[in-house]
Amino acid sequence: MKRHIFILALLVSQLHGQADPKKPVFRDAATNETLTKTYKEVSAKGPMRKFKEATGEDASVKNKVGNLLDNSEFITFNGSTTLVPKNALLQIPEKYKTRINNHKPGSKVLSWLDFYTLNRGWISTVEVDLSQAKAEKPISPELLDTLSKKGHLVVAVLRNGGPISVRPPKVEAEVKTEAETNASKPKPNTP
Repeated sequence: MKRHIFILALLVSQLHGQADPKKPVFRDAATNETLTKTYKEVSAKGPMRKFKEATGEDASVKNKVGNLLDNSEFITFNGSTTLVPKNALLQIPEKYKTRINNHKPGSKVLSWLDFYTLNRGWISTVEVDLSQAKAEKPISPELLDTLSKKGHLVVAVLRNGGPISVRPPKVEAEVKTEAETNASKPKPNTP
């Protein structure tokens, strides 16, 4: 017992010797007068004066994004729903028209990939590149014809598998007027 008391006393003395000799330093709290003075000094320097005033159109108004629901179409089946961009559905067979934009309250909303995985039996995808999505290059009519014979709902997707809107093909008159417009534009001088 005496041995335990001795060891305990030795530990306490060693711990007491290792205590930090520095005591905490206490400072006065900032008063209202000090804060007011600092604020006046900073505002007199005017850090915002360094910046020029913005000119031109308000970007938040000019680049306003539309409503997600207005720019999307619902595909619903078996209690599940997903959203795809408008014009991403290339072919809608008559038997699947009731599954488009017929969202029912309480449906489970799934990501496109999850929804497609569950419904591959009646949905087919066509991989398009950006030039095809912009209607600069046509989608192969043979491919679309083959898919129409399958009788599946056809969705346009990019390489990563996400659905994308596809602009309708340009009519001959549109192509001619666009070419004339481009020809009448002045060409930039290049060195």
